[in-house]
Amino acid sequence: MDVISLGFPEQTIPKWLNGYVYEWVQDGLLRCHMRKKFDEVEYHNWKEVVSVNVGDRFTPHTAVIEKSPVYKVAYDLMTQTMQFAAHISKNVSNPVGVRIKELTYDLCYAVRMLYDVPDRDAHIDKALEFCSEIKFALQVLKDLKEISVNTFALASERVVSVSKQLCALRGKVTAKVHEGD
Repeated sequence: MDVISLGFPEQTIPKWLNGYVYEWVQDGLLRCHMRKKFDEVEYHNWKEVVSVNVGDRFTPHTAVIEKSPVYKVAYDLMTQTMQFAAHISKNVSNPVGVRIKELTYDLCYAVRMLYDVPDRDAHIDKALEFCSEIKFALQVLKDLKEISVNTFALASERVVSVSKQLCALRGKVTAKVHEGD
């Protein structure tokens, strides 16, 4: 069944629950005591008029995706790239800085989509293509002295990690297909 829920920073709870009695029941879970008896009819009437807006980013398994090792590394690579790309020369003769930001974003998104699409092989192949392009762009940026050797090494290590994990995922997908034969 659909559940309407909300969230806000923990330090703002006293503000939002001003006057209500509440208690922590588990890590991150709060029980709030109501001031009057629960009226199921009133609740259903309220629920009918509430506008529920689920963002494009949300899927029921978003937490699973964001905790997967391959997504974590891809996301870390993307954030690292966004940080160092801000310091890359804006010279027109160096479009690589712009391209690497696009590639790392596309890689991260492709990895995220692995959990939402039936044809994982095609998405794995696309993500591996992004990895190859990112490796090349990193090499160019290092050779142009736009990024440090340390930045190059860390980013390259992350790209290799994502590539290896994608290849392992491909093996799992292929094994499941062959099990069904």
